Amino acid sequence: ADRATDALTWLARWVRDLILIRTGAEAALLVNQDRRTALEQGWRSDQLDPLLELYTTIDQMERASTRNLNLQLALESILLRLRDILIPTSKTVDQSAPTSP
Repeated sequence: ADRATDALTWLARWVRDLILIRTGAEAALLVNQDRRTALEQGWRSDQLDPLLELYTTIDQMERASTRNLNLQLALESILLRLRDILIPTSKTVDQSAPTSP
């Protein structure tokens, strides 16, 4: 459980840094300043709302971690959501591609 809680904390910091980069905050505010390039390259979406929602979810799960919560399932859910935010799905790519007659 401690490892899962640590993972939630790490994910919260990483998502927070992604939000800061997306909003144009100063690099000095980043928790993971040493990973700034990776954070900037990892951002593939123009939308901020999904990251804000994910950060809120992580925060709620961190607070609930003291109760009877399946942290493994919570982490899997968060990682899948983060993947969907950072890596466009084929549906997203196909919708933006021009169609031929």
